[in-house]
Amino acid sequence: VVVTETSPYDQESAVSSAASNLESVSNDPTKTTADVQAAQQALDDALATAKSDRETAKTNADTAEQNATDQGVADDSTVVDAQQALDDAIAAADNNTGTTQAIVDATNALDRAVAVASAKAVATNPVSQETAVASAKENLDNILADSASTTDQIIAARDALKDAVNDALEARNNALTGADTALNNAASSSAALDSDVIAAQKALQDAVASANADTGTTAAVTAATEAL
Repeated sequence: VVVTETSPYDQESAVSSAASNLESVSNDPTKTTADVQAAQQALDDALATAKSDRETAKTNADTAEQNATDQGVADDSTVVDAQQALDDAIAAADNNTGTTQAIVDATNALDRAVAVASAKAVATNPVSQETAVASAKENLDNILADSASTTDQIIAARDALKDAVNDALEARNNALTGADTALNNAASSSAALDSDVIAAQKALQDAVASANADTGTTAAVTAATEAL
């Protein structure tokens, strides 16, 4: 029998079982050398798998913690607690008192905490009134309110809202540029003092102000621009 160091994987069920079996076989005078060798190989295989699984779990844990920083929510209280729980799980595993599954579970919990925190952090101002943004925000809120929702569902809804906001901002900027051009043209035109033109200018300025205050829409700016 080769004396095999099983730490820090003693808490892994496959390793514990294989080590126990090897000890039993080794102490059984009715067992053959081949039996002992087979039990030894089973332990070696269990350890190899445990080591690979542990390394993968710790790599994924590092990725999850980096993601918290990348998403800008590393200081969120729920995320901080989840990160601490993950660090504790890794420390326990390293000290041969914890398991790889505990690291996996803590990593999943951190991933969810980051997803929720980053989803809540998506800013929709000043395009909250846009239909696509409002719809994406409502969908995200519904998913966040559903305890059965998965982390992947939260991330997908979060990213859909981000996309809707970015598209809305692009459209808004284009509309505001058009509004500025229309206002400048009106001010320099021969009809600048016409009462209808003045009223149309005021309506456009109000539409722009409402849009900038997150109480109006891009469509209203575009319509007022066309009217001017």
